[in-house]
Amino acid sequence: VFYHQTSKTQDLSTIAHIHKIPKDEIMTLNKLNDPIEIKPNIKLKLREHKSSKWLKYGSLIINWSDWTYFDGNYITQAKTKKNKSFYLAISCKKRALNNTLKNSYWTSWYFPETDFERKLINDFCEKE
Repeated sequence: VFYHQTSKTQDLSTIAHIHKIPKDEIMTLNKLNDPIEIKPNIKLKLREHKSSKWLKYGSLIINWSDWTYFDGNYITQAKTKKNKSFYLAISCKKRALNNTLKNSYWTSWYFPETDFERKLINDFCEKE
């Protein structure tokens, strides 16, 4: 199970589309009787259907199968080549990245500087 934090503009259909899962499954897992019950800023449980898939991009290894949607951005776990774990965020709308590499805090959004960062954004945002 993983979670989706709802926003003001999302309805059940949008959330189901983002995560590519049936609306009925979301309703059952969260004991919702009515899709209208979706309110902003609540965490909905979603069931993971895929096995873990880690992909290498430059000096990073990214957990490609465990992206979480939050506030218009996507977040997943990643590792450096020295096996240091951190979180990576992508904003397809801004075409920008963010991470928790420095002291486990989010940095400022930044635009890709390397070829692998550009490829990462292109590969990920193409599937959205």
